[in-house]
Amino acid sequence: MPKKIGGIVMLSKIRALKEKKGFTLVELIVVLVILAILAALLIPALTGYISKANKQKVEAECRMAVMAIQTQATEIYAKDGKVTTSALSTASSTIRSLAEVKGHWTATVGEDGQVKEVQYTNAGWTTTYKKDASTGAAGYESTSAIASGSAALSVDTYQ
Repeated sequence: MPKKIGGIVMLSKIRALKEKKGFTLVELIVVLVILAILAALLIPALTGYISKANKQKVEAECRMAVMAIQTQATEIYAKDGKVTTSALSTASSTIRSLAEVKGHWTATVGEDGQVKEVQYTNAGWTTTYKKDASTGAAGYESTSAIASGSAALSVDTYQ
């Protein structure tokens, strides 16, 4: 190959570099920075959605537990004329199969078979269902994540 003059050699090297395909380091860094910014914006939003979904899940499961307890309490009341803690405890496995939930609860049921309060706990969340005796209105007073170090319910209890 004949020797070329300096300018021609440089020109051919520049053309050879332009022929190479790929990304420069600066382009890759810019893309990574954009992805990091997007991740920083999306992660807090996603954790908020996850937290809200868990709260709604625990409330729905509590609703299922309340309906199962109310169903069994009504059956006990129809059969015995009153509902006792021992009768509910005896029917605990039936209530659990009706509820179809994994969490545990503490339920307060009157002798008339009305569910007055249920505190339900599952997967680090707890919610409390209460029925107002004077108005008959029912609702969820609080739903929150269980503080670390607090004990979660591990068995179903009736009062």
